[in-house]
Amino acid sequence: MLARTPFEAAPPEVQRNVIASAQIALARRGLYHEEVNGVYGPAMEGSLRAYQARAKLPITGQLDLQTLAALRLLPQPRQPFYDPARRRWRPPPGPPPGSQLGPD
Repeated sequence: MLARTPFEAAPPEVQRNVIASAQIALARRGLYHEEVNGVYGPAMEGSLRAYQARAKLPITGQLDLQTLAALRLLPQPRQPFYDPARRRWRPPPGPPPGSQLGPD
């Protein structure tokens, strides 16, 4: 079900969380109407197939890489942390203050 995805070798509780997140995402799109329980079953497979058809993805009924990406359930790459409090203000480029811009 999560073969060839970043979650393939994840612990069972992580896999359940991914499935539950997919159930929630599908329910928000009106495609999943069962209990959100993190269990992959026939209702989940049918909802995935409907979503994949709607999103023009290969219809597998599985949480494959393309489907996880379309549902925005893949881990995001780590990005540098930006702390605006540590930002140093620099004046805009240009002539120094008090200088003249052109000849007299």
